[in-house]
Amino acid sequence: MYYLFSDDEVWHREITATSWRSAIKQAKDWFSIKGKVRCINHVGNVKKFLLIGSDYMFELREVE
Repeated sequence: MYYLFSDDEVWHREITATSWRSAIKQAKDWFSIKGKVRCINHVGNVKKFLLIGSDYMFELREVE
């Protein structure tokens, strides 16, 4: 299974992971996202996350 990561600067970078949690961890590591994130929207296979304490957001799309 893989996930597509996107934010304002990166569009659809592929992340290979076995779970949402693992995909979030990899995205945070790869893009140096420091701090806790919260899911603010979940529609179908797309989750939108907000970095707590900032206005930075990113999305992960689950692709099977």
